[in-house]
Amino acid sequence: MVFASSGNPRQLLVLRKGTDAELTSTVSNEAYQIIRHLPGIATTLDGQPMVSPEGLTVVNLPSVDSPQGMNVTIRGLLPIGLTMRSFTIEQGRPLEPGLRQVIVGEAIARRYPMRGLAGSSVSVEACGR
Repeated sequence: MVFASSGNPRQLLVLRKGTDAELTSTVSNEAYQIIRHLPGIATTLDGQPMVSPEGLTVVNLPSVDSPQGMNVTIRGLLPIGLTMRSFTIEQGRPLEPGLRQVIVGEAIARRYPMRGLAGSSVSVEACGR
């Protein structure tokens, strides 16, 4: 689960009925609109509901451990999703809305150095899109 180790009991993950894994779940736009307007949903200072629709996919990238490739989960999210997470950007710059960009954890940057993931540009096409 995304927030399993967040330590915040007010964060939850909504999955569609019949699935127990985020990767195999989808929530319709209609359900998303209902969820974001439910009573008790936290809001930002400007009143935006703190609900983050996110997409997951798996791509295969060659790595230090496995030159033939290993599966890497890629998460797509809106700016509100970033505000709901606690992280520090050690290298590079903050994301700019409207551009295709990635934030890569230190462990992934070490494991996949051939992709230039440590503080430099990465082509989405190079990631199996």
